[in-house]
Amino acid sequence: MGRLLCLIDCQNIFYGVRDMYGPSARIDFAKLREEAMLGRKFTSTRFVAYMTTYRDDSSGLRRVLERLHYEVKLQRIRKCHGHLVNTDIDTWLVADGLSASLHKGDVAVIASGDADMIPLYRALKACGCRVEVLTVPGCLSPQVSREVHEVRFLGEGILLEAVEVPA
Repeated sequence: MGRLLCLIDCQNIFYGVRDMYGPSARIDFAKLREEAMLGRKFTSTRFVAYMTTYRDDSSGLRRVLERLHYEVKLQRIRKCHGHLVNTDIDTWLVADGLSASLHKGDVAVIASGDADMIPLYRALKACGCRVEVLTVPGCLSPQVSREVHEVRFLGEGILLEAVEVPA
């Protein structure tokens, strides 16, 4: 099989998981990696996580992702005239997806349910690339399923197991 490119909209997945499974639910990014690969063998793999943060370290998530061999692209949220400015991570993700030079036999897995990604899905399919979406139930825009080869929903098995903290 060809190459695998997995692009993860961390904010989209974070809020989707929280809304679906409760405020303390957290995604296990090692399991997300496995879900993207589905046991398939690729000549190369690249996992890119797009994050927004108020701080540089994003509460340690960045270090966790880097230990799991994710490339992390971090966009700081900034203030302009006293208001928070939207960083528009989607644009960054789409630009990276388009510049990846994927071809027939390659697979692109996008972890997001946003309809904003439809131009990316169409462009990747036009290059002969297989396009798959990983998302949380309830977070998939209805148009997305018509634009990609496959949609897989992230169930409770993708969550970090609860860790008990001693009293």
